[in-house]
Formats: sequence, C-alpha cells, structure tokens
Amino acid sequence: MIDGVKHHPVEGFGMVGQVKAGKMTAEEAEGLLPCMVCGAGSCVGLYTANTMAVVTEVLGMSLTKCATTLAADPLKKQQ
Repeated sequence: MIDGVKHHPVEGFGMVGQVKAGKMTAEEAEGLLPCMVCGAGSCVGLYTANTMAVVTEVLGMSLTKCATTLAADPLKKQQ
C-alpha cells in the first residue's frame, strides 16, 4: 500500500508503457516496485511456474504440499 492506495503486482506489466506515454514518472514507477515483488516463492499470479507446480501436485506427480506450501513457511526447509 502506498499513500493509502492498494496496488497489485499485475500493475507492473503496464508501468513501462505508462512511463513512456508520460502518464507516470520513472520515479513513481520506481516507488511502486516494492509492491510488484511480494516475497519469496513464485509470483502471485497463476502463470506458468505457479500453475504447473500446482497442477503437478494435484495430479499426484510431485510431493504433497510441494507447490502449495508458502515459500517462507518453515515446512519448506524440510522439503
């Protein structure tokens, strides 16, 4: 959250275009970067890496809780 406004990582996809179009300054885009990177693990979107990991686990082709355990969870160290 920046200045009371909640931001989502998906907003990062259009930031370069907004800067080039003059709708956002490079400094504003730089300030939003911490909102775009949420932490350890795969991104928050269900894109290729995250989707394939979850599907692989659901199909029983990987260890249980391998894809669905949060990256910062202590259980991840045991895996």
